Order: sequence, then C-alpha cells, then structure tokens
Amino acid sequence: MNKFLHCLLAIAALSPGAGLSAASAGQLSVHDISHIVPSAETETSGAQATTQTMTVGYCLEPSISMGTGKGTRIGGALQLNAATVAMFAGNKITAVLVANGSTKSTTATSAPIEVFCTKTLDGTPIAKATGQMDYTNTKKYNTYEFASPITIEEGQPLYIGFIAEQQEADEYPLTADGYPGHDAINEPGGFYGLTDDYGDFGWSVGPASQYGYPCVKVIIEGESMPTDMCRLSAIGVPYSTDPEQPFTAEIEITNTATNEITSVGISYRIADGEPQTATADLAQPIGYGVSAVVSFPVTYPAEGNNVKFEATVSTVNGRPNGAPETMTSASTTFLSLSPENGFQRNMVVEEATGTWCGWCPRGIVGMEKMKELHSDGTFIPIAVHGNYSATQRDPMTSSSYTSLINNVGGGFPASLINRNKGYYGIVDPDFDNFKAAYADIVNRPAVAKVEIDSIERKSRTTDIYAKVTFGISEPNATYRLAYVITEDEVGPYNQSNYYSYLSQNMPLEGWQDKEPYVSTIYNDVARAISSYNGTANSIPASVTAGEPVTHRGSVSSTAVKNYKNAHYIALLINTTTGYIENAVLYTPSDPSSITDIEADADPDAPVRYYNLQGVEVADPVYGHIYIRRQGSSATKIRF
Repeated sequence: MNKFLHCLLAIAALSPGAGLSAASAGQLSVHDISHIVPSAETETSGAQATTQTMTVGYCLEPSISMGTGKGTRIGGALQLNAATVAMFAGNKITAVLVANGSTKSTTATSAPIEVFCTKTLDGTPIAKATGQMDYTNTKKYNTYEFASPITIEEGQPLYIGFIAEQQEADEYPLTADGYPGHDAINEPGGFYGLTDDYGDFGWSVGPASQYGYPCVKVIIEGESMPTDMCRLSAIGVPYSTDPEQPFTAEIEITNTATNEITSVGISYRIADGEPQTATADLAQPIGYGVSAVVSFPVTYPAEGNNVKFEATVSTVNGRPNGAPETMTSASTTFLSLSPENGFQRNMVVEEATGTWCGWCPRGIVGMEKMKELHSDGTFIPIAVHGNYSATQRDPMTSSSYTSLINNVGGGFPASLINRNKGYYGIVDPDFDNFKAAYADIVNRPAVAKVEIDSIERKSRTTDIYAKVTFGISEPNATYRLAYVITEDEVGPYNQSNYYSYLSQNMPLEGWQDKEPYVSTIYNDVARAISSYNGTANSIPASVTAGEPVTHRGSVSSTAVKNYKNAHYIALLINTTTGYIENAVLYTPSDPSSITDIEADADPDAPVRYYNLQGVEVADPVYGHIYIRRQGSSATKIRF
C-alpha cells in the first residue's frame, strides 16, 4: 500500500482547522494551512497587443499542504484533455505555477522542484524546468518558466505538473485545495505523485477524493485564445419533488474563455417534454476559471422515478457558446411523487470504520446517539469495518462490503447516507451531520415500502423473505434488492482512540477521558451483504402501484457469532442512480413472544411444517419459527 494512502486512512476524519503532529519518516502527514493569509498569486499579462495570456488550472484556493517523509519525492499534476487542447490549439505553454508548500522545520526554508510537460505522466518530458519551492511564502504561487514554449496541438492531451524533493520530516511540499468534489472528467487535475513503501515513485488519482486537487496551474500565451466559451460544470435538482409544486433547477457554469461572461442562455428539457429556455444575467461578470450558479423555477406535473432533466448552456453573452459540445451539456434524474402516494422514507447509514482508526470513535458516538433518538426503525445503521493494512487488520471486516470502502474514497471514518453521494456527499459520521440529514430524508416520501416478513436460517446462509409495495406504477422499473446482516454486542476488541487525554485530548462524549486504546463492544457490525448493487431480477422490470412484489433473498451468515444479536436489513436499490430508495430493519421476535401454542387435537396425524410464507419445509432448522400442522390443528412454534 502507498504511504500516502496509509495516512489517508488514518487522518481522513480531521475537521478543517484541526492540527496534526508530524508523522514519522516515510508516512504522509497533512499540515492545515487554511489559517495562513495567502500572498498574491502570480499574474501575467499579454506581452503584445495581439498576444493574450491566460492562467489555466482546475484547483481552488490552496488549503492544506502535505508530505511523504524525509528523503522522498512528492508531486502534483493536471491534464489538458482533448477538449481543452482543442480550445487552445496553436497557442503555447510558457510556464507552470505551483503553490508553495509549508514547513514546521526551523532549518528547511525551500525544496528542490522540477516542473514538466509530458504526453503521458510516466513519459519523457517534452519540456522541464527546475527551481526552489519557497516555504517562506506559503500559499503563494511561484512561476517556473520553460526555456522553450510548447505549442499545443489539437488531439494531443498534455500533462503539466511538478515533483518536489522532501528533505526533512517536517516539510510539506505539496499544497492542495482540500475540495473532494471536482469534476475529474472535464477538469482532470487530481494527479498525485507519491513515493511508496519500497521507495518507488508513481502517480495516483485516489487521494483527490479526500484532499482535492494539487495547486498547479499553467500559463498559456497566443493570438487565438478562446472567447465566449462556457462549461456547464454542474447541474442540480432536488432528488425528490412534488408534482404539484414548482422546484428550483441550478446550473453551475465556468468561464473557459479570455473574455468575461455577463449572461448565459440555458435550454433544458424534462423527460420527453418540449425544450424550454431560460436566460440569466449574472450579478457579477466572471473571468476565466471562475464559476457562478444560475437558477430558475421548473415544474413537472407528472409522477415518475428516474425522470430525466437535461440542460445545455446554449449562449454566452448573447452569442453561441463556443465550447465543445461535450462540455456544455449535462443531465440528471429525479423522483416526482405526490406525498399521498408515497411511503415513510427511512435513513440508511453505511459507515466505513475500523478498530485501528483513532478518529472512528466519532462514528460510534454518532450512530449510537441516532439510535437512541430514532428507535422506530426510521434510522438504519450499518457499521462496515475495514482493514488499515496487511498487518493492521480489523477483526470485524466483511469482504462482501469492500465496495462501500471504495465508494467513500478510502477515508475513515466516513459514511454514505442512502448511497446518495450526489446530494449528501461523503458524510463525516458526526451526530450533528446525521441529525441534519435525517430531518431532510424522513420528510421526503419514498416511492416504495420495504418489509421483511420472516427469515429462515440455514447452515451457512440465511434466507430473507421480503415484500416491496410501490406507490406508483412503473413500466420500466430499475430496482434491485440487497440483503444485509448486522450484529450487536460484538467483541470486545481494542479501539484506537485519538480523542484520549493521552493523545489529542479532544472532547467526545467521554472518549477524551479514556486510554488511547479502549476495550470496546461493537454494535451494528456488518457481517455480510448479499450483493452491494443488489440481486438481479429481484424486482420485476414492470411494477404496479399497490401490488406487492415478494422475493426470497439469501445472504451469508457464517460470520454471525450470536443470532440473538442479529438484525436483518433489506435495501431497495435504484440501479439507475445507485441510491437506496428505501429500506427496512428486521429483528426476529424473542422466543418468549410466541403465543397461542395449542395442544394437538389428533396426536396420530402426520406432522407438516411450513414457513411463514406458507411454503412447506422438509427439514426445519432449530431455532426458527414455523407453522406446525397436524390434522386439523395449526400452530405457530419455534422449532
């Protein structure tokens, strides 16, 4: 595993402004520099009246700096992709801007740096330049000029970046913007150069999902710079709407040309409706690389799920948008549902956590407090444990749930809420975050109600009998069911605790009074999921309002230690969006709750056993609930 990723797992929970002591040599450490006042960024102007100069980059303001340890190399890069080089073809790259890192060292004030331009990240540089990164001017961009400008050719993407030498443990040469939500397709700027455990240097995009983009920009000069070009960088509508109420559509635009944008024209269409237009005058003109959000009211009077909303930025400053078509359009989907046709929507939290993760007690507290407040089944917690490394492993990991770890970017602790990452993001499992999301979720009607009628345990698996009732008919339904087993009272195992008075000494519901390693009993431990994306054909391609759909799913139960502490969850997954539309948590009744066991009226009649769905069972399993029929008598029993 890469050293950078080692630390990424360990410190992903740091909130903005939280400090972190220097890591030992060879590990990545992050130095928050958001409190440091930035110096003015390097600016350039055209050398001649006919020549224009632009600073092109995808990063936001510098926020955090990081390093990989004494004697290692670290770098950052961006790509001018095919669409971008098409806009700038014929112009020239003259220099690279790199934001200075920071240091806690009293002796290191600079670091050797090399900037480059290549056709492939690992390829031979077309051009390169060397210099010194200036730690005394943290956040300020230094300019590194190429000896000979590079002509941009249409059809030839380019990578521009830097590699710095880290000489001391307390140096942090790479500065990033800290924003994890970049558009990596249209703005590919999240390339990190890292030194691994074996001393080898390589490139990765993984850290961008946690730390944002490295602060690298490129200076382009020429006489044929783009004008009146605008990229549609984001599109947003509520993921659920009421067909009787108007809602707001939001379009984020980004200027990709040399001249300022004062107005844009938007064309949009909902489902198969007629195209419509909206025009927006910006309150403030925006220059190159600057974004603005325009919004307008929208109505859609019909009901349906996965309703398509597509939009195009058609005009800029009253003239046709000159940007490539792939950059000007985007689409999303939403649910349009009347409250009277919907059902109670439950909140599902799938949290990535680990015994080795010192910040993960925050998630333990957040989940437990939510369960205390919402014990009615509207809050469904699933704690997905993951490993730190091959040698530091969590004893409660579930190999069937690794997709969740990947979907939160490898950071711990982190969570997804109803898998709606587009709306809620990757959520820090803090109680206040959960509480805010819960208030929003439960007030949005769900398209379907999910129920579990019963479960049937076998030697290595458990069958779960689910029922789904939809509020609206859908001739092209795209749903699947997934099944999860969780277990309470697991352990005890030692939980790493950075909140301890002997570590960071940060307040957290009494964890600050505990030792750095705390013997802990764990709840909501994910033992297995049947399939992360749901079981194919578990929901038919066409569903009718009010007509229940039944399904028997199967999930491994070999990891369960005590079935008395097990919970069973059914997730209804929308395969178009990946969202969990609704879910249910089912806890089998205690044996003492079984009543009405009657004496048999005909002791000589053959005995037959049926599960709670009425299916005859040839070999009943010990501990399960059945209908026992003998002659004319039928009783519910625990076998």
